[in-house]
Amino acid sequence: MKVMKKYILLLTLFCPLLVLAQTENPKSLPSDSLSTTLHAEQLMAKDTLSVPLPAPVPQHYLYSPFDMYGITPFNYGYTTWELHKGFNASIGMNVTFSPSKYAPSGVGFGQDAAFLYAVPLNKRFSVAGGLYASNFNWGGINYRNVGITGIAAFKVNERISLYAYGNKSLMPKRSPYYYPMPNFAPDRIGGMINFKFNESSSISIGVEGIKYPQGAYW
Repeated sequence: MKVMKKYILLLTLFCPLLVLAQTENPKSLPSDSLSTTLHAEQLMAKDTLSVPLPAPVPQHYLYSPFDMYGITPFNYGYTTWELHKGFNASIGMNVTFSPSKYAPSGVGFGQDAAFLYAVPLNKRFSVAGGLYASNFNWGGINYRNVGITGIAAFKVNERISLYAYGNKSLMPKRSPYYYPMPNFAPDRIGGMINFKFNESSSISIGVEGIKYPQGAYW
């Protein structure tokens, strides 16, 4: 009987320890999860620019949407992708065909590439610069271009940001055909102010100067 009482007493003493182990063990899981979450957030913050930078690289298409230029403050073909901190690269291909009797025969093939490096200089100022290149062949039309490009952004406050950008073609070559070939990647310089209302809406106002082979146009 005494032996039985000893076993019961020992079992009673160990029960709180077992319960304590069961109640404290799950608390370590949120700590690990929180550490992983904080690490991911730190990596994202490290890769983020102090001010968002759209890529100031013109895209080379025969026809712009809605048959017009100047759809965005960065003109047609701009703000197509947003840069992140460090090295950025974009490579693309396109195929063109037109049933028009005035269009070149066959199918046109094009390739585009852009390489930029973006860096935040401080909490309010970010800059980026790099190179872009394009190649296009359609019938008897051959077009190649290489240029340099850059953009700078300054955050006045949480609502207002200022942008300045430009690109310069290093080997301009205008096609002898006016139709259907537009001016590819003319030299540009411009600026923009962005007003942010909330996380999902904003409005931008910009001005841009465009220099074509036959003269400047603003």
